[in-house]
Amino acid sequence: FAALHLQLDSLGKTCHLGGIAKGYIADQVAALLRGRVFGAIISLGGNTYVIGDKPDGSRNTIGVQDPWGENGALEGVLSTKNISVVTSGTYERGFTGDDGVWYHHILVPETGLPARSDLVSATILTPSSMTADALATACIVMGSEKAIQMLEANGLDALLIREDGQLVYTQGFVEKYDYMSYEDFVNR
Repeated sequence: FAALHLQLDSLGKTCHLGGIAKGYIADQVAALLRGRVFGAIISLGGNTYVIGDKPDGSRNTIGVQDPWGENGALEGVLSTKNISVVTSGTYERGFTGDDGVWYHHILVPETGLPARSDLVSATILTPSSMTADALATACIVMGSEKAIQMLEANGLDALLIREDGQLVYTQGFVEKYDYMSYEDFVNR
């Protein structure tokens, strides 16, 4: 591992790496398996790493959670290989306060409060699960307009789900990953 250095400018400040820990672990497990298996799917709850193909040579199918459905309900599916698929969302962890407001776990660094953007879900596909972890969280904080600009400017693939239910894709996403709604997938 490369040596890393972190310096905080005052006492009492901390750096919490929980937002990228699952991504780091997924990357390490993928590195251990790559070259040793024909294909594998590493699933760490929101972080999925796909290595290789299915035994028949076809790509693996990965589900994208429906933010308004029961746990495990799918909005859609994509087909891929050799990439990490990471979803971060405001629907997964949080609580309803006495004021009736949902307080989720994705916080704005400047305020420490939950992000209030138009996004409820961000799914990022990159070779690095740790990078996808950080980007998915950042996209929720940024909102769909700034997120899609940043993602496309950097040649990244993503599916964003807005709170109004609209799906926002980076250019070419649907074709590249054969993305379709879960209903279309089941009825094909």
